[in-house]
Amino acid sequence: VGTAAAAAGTAAPCRCFANCKVGPDREDCDRGPSPGWSGASVTRPMQEWRATCGHGDRECRTECLSDDFRGAIDKCEKDADPEVCFAEVRETYMPMMANRRPLVYCTTRRLSTCDSFQVTPTNTSEAWRCFSNFEECWATKVPSTYEPREQEKLSVWESVMDRPV
Repeated sequence: VGTAAAAAGTAAPCRCFANCKVGPDREDCDRGPSPGWSGASVTRPMQEWRATCGHGDRECRTECLSDDFRGAIDKCEKDADPEVCFAEVRETYMPMMANRRPLVYCTTRRLSTCDSFQVTPTNTSEAWRCFSNFEECWATKVPSTYEPREQEKLSVWESVMDRPV
């Protein structure tokens, strides 16, 4: 009870639940995600959840949080200095939360361009390289140097000037 609030440094008034606003499960969610590009790769569909106090579709602690995160929270609750421990957990997970809404732009060596994601892809089968904006990502796809090839220069006027009059 209240571990998410404890991690945030506040007292929890009740157990946290979440209601699915957008997600792939049409039974539990108010609406489905917009279809998008997957490039035939495994992707994670967009989800939006709204936290509620005491009731909802999912009990947050058991159904929404990863085992790793729950383990970190449990450890902090028993730690001699829980405030420092929770600060470390917050520092670990904050980069993921900072990228929740702004898109992250990623590419692999096999892609000819960059694609946008709401969740950073995991590096399971391909080494994804991700950037906070499209320009930074695209700069990795453009050749670093460009050397124009020498071309033979032909002139229409030279052919006219070479003719006897």
